Amino acid sequence: MSSNDGSSWRHVSSPSDAPAVAEGTEPVPSAASEPTTAPQGASRLRGRRRGPARAAEPVSPRHRGLLIGLIISALVVGVAAIGGYLVSRYTPETISTQTVAPTRPPFKLELPLQVGEYSRDANQGNTPTKGVDGKTTLSATYSKGGQPAFVLLVARPYTDGKVFMQDLNMNVVAPVEDGMCGVSGDNNNDGCSLIRDNTGILVLSTVDMSRTDLMALTRRIADQMAG
Repeated sequence: MSSNDGSSWRHVSSPSDAPAVAEGTEPVPSAASEPTTAPQGASRLRGRRRGPARAAEPVSPRHRGLLIGLIISALVVGVAAIGGYLVSRYTPETISTQTVAPTRPPFKLELPLQVGEYSRDANQGNTPTKGVDGKTTLSATYSKGGQPAFVLLVARPYTDGKVFMQDLNMNVVAPVEDGMCGVSGDNNNDGCSLIRDNTGILVLSTVDMSRTDLMALTRRIADQMAG
């Protein structure tokens, strides 16, 4: 269409001027025809598709070793507990018995009337004497053929033969076998002693006698008294 005043003209397109669309081909929508906003559901779907899938984080060798160690420790503890239970369940109880050696009481503090061929007066050496130190003593003279041969003296309690000899004023004391021998500070006679059952036994010779024979006589008397 042209203007009436003869000036420049502008072509106005009409529906008949639209480009023809080939048969069987979908029309291409123009930019003006596209919707400006996509549906909300479609937007979330596209967001999910765009995000890369997150792979599981690998376990480090250190953590893997720690986990294996914990599992093995738990198994060991469990096996030990089961083994201990089975052992205690099927092992018969043992009854421990303690053997206690009987304590021998000290022999009776009493002098024998006769020792072999030696004897004492029945009226002597029967009454014990207790000193201020708490020691109890007995003594008597033994004779052979009517002649005094030795003096027997016993005292209790004594556990040390050397102390026993010192208390009886015995000098030059020396060990002889399992006993001791010395010289009396009162009369210079030889004497030998033994300790039996917390008791000191001294044989003090009044005749000439070797220490070997004197110790043998002392042991014989000690065995007779102690039983």
